[in-house]
Amino acid sequence: MQPRTRSAMSMIVVLIALSAGLSLMLACSWSVTVSPDESERTLEALAEENEEQASQISDQATWIESERTLEALAEENEEQASQISDQATWIAHLATRVGAPIATAYWIMGPTPTPYWTTPTPPVSGYVEIEEGQCCIGGSAGSTVEVRVGFWAYSPFAEVTQMRVLSGGQWFDEAQLADASWEPYVEGRIYPVTIALNWTGFYVTVQYRDSFGNLSPVYFDDISVEGMPVEEMPLTPTPYPTPYG
Repeated sequence: MQPRTRSAMSMIVVLIALSAGLSLMLACSWSVTVSPDESERTLEALAEENEEQASQISDQATWIESERTLEALAEENEEQASQISDQATWIAHLATRVGAPIATAYWIMGPTPTPYWTTPTPPVSGYVEIEEGQCCIGGSAGSTVEVRVGFWAYSPFAEVTQMRVLSGGQWFDEAQLADASWEPYVEGRIYPVTIALNWTGFYVTVQYRDSFGNLSPVYFDDISVEGMPVEEMPLTPTPYPTPYG
């Protein structure tokens, strides 16, 4: 064979080899690009990754919802605790209230015996005292004397804050005190009393109330007032005789 012919044959062989290699490369590239198995595996991996991310997001959402639920429960428990505390306070207050009592009475002796109705075991107690418990005062008829009156009240449940008072020539019951206005509680007051001729009485009636609304019984005190004619007023004290001269 001639050298030229061998050279041409070699070139043909090289071209055929190059063509075969290029076809193989294209075939491999096509198989990588369009291989159904590889595509399925890639989709499965993506699906698993998405499912894992979705699970994480769901867990986070559940945790956030749980936190919100705990906060809501804490607020609800706090509100319920406040309501229970208010109810306990109210129940304690109601426990101090006196229901419809079985009224008892005793008689106040005097020119006209009068029944004085009392309420058993009142929650608020107290008294009223005129001129520190003295029996009587006096002066010239038509003049005015200042009468000192002391008030005292106590409640084991709340502060005593109010009282209603009536004064005059008689004592008053609770129904009559209903016409008197409630006023701030004070421990003392001075009443001007006009002295009439001869003997009269001056009365002060009071009822107390604490800040819970508990009421005391009705209390009263009285003092005798002697009014003397002006010309009979002694200018100097008259000494009383004694057994010893």
